[in-house]
Amino acid sequence: MLAVHVEDLEAAKERMTHSVEEEMRNGKNVERDVMNWIERVDEVIEKANQLQNDPRRVNA
Repeated sequence: MLAVHVEDLEAAKERMTHSVEEEMRNGKNVERDVMNWIERVDEVIEKANQLQNDPRRVNA
């Protein structure tokens, strides 16, 4: 179940990153909270992947 949520989060991050890159190419400013969200998502994905690979994790 966690893996599905991680995949969804990765897809959302990819969409957001593409939108940010497009806005920047068009000379627009990107709000700081958007950039912070992208950074936090990377951290959350990394922690979720570590949790999934933890041998102590119980598969329910």
